[in-house]
Amino acid sequence: MFSDFLPDLTLPVLPPGWTEITPPDWLAAPLAVVVVISALLWSGRIRQTVVVNFLVLGLMLPALNLCLFGMAFHLSHDSMTQQLIELLPPWLS
Repeated sequence: MFSDFLPDLTLPVLPPGWTEITPPDWLAAPLAVVVVISALLWSGRIRQTVVVNFLVLGLMLPALNLCLFGMAFHLSHDSMTQQLIELLPPWLS
């Protein structure tokens, strides 16, 4: 009934060579840390603001940054390799 009003969520055009996007296996650990801590904070059991700030800023934010940068490097490693090699000095490459 309501599905007629929802837009199609598939990408109309995928970049060349992208059939599917799968994250690397090592991203499971930081994502699990984020999910567990967010569930703990969502429950409202922790009332100390110092502990909440430590969990969010000290553990969740670095784990999310690791996931975002790791996925960005994973997706762009094929296209960025040649450009990064060109940046190296000639005696290194």
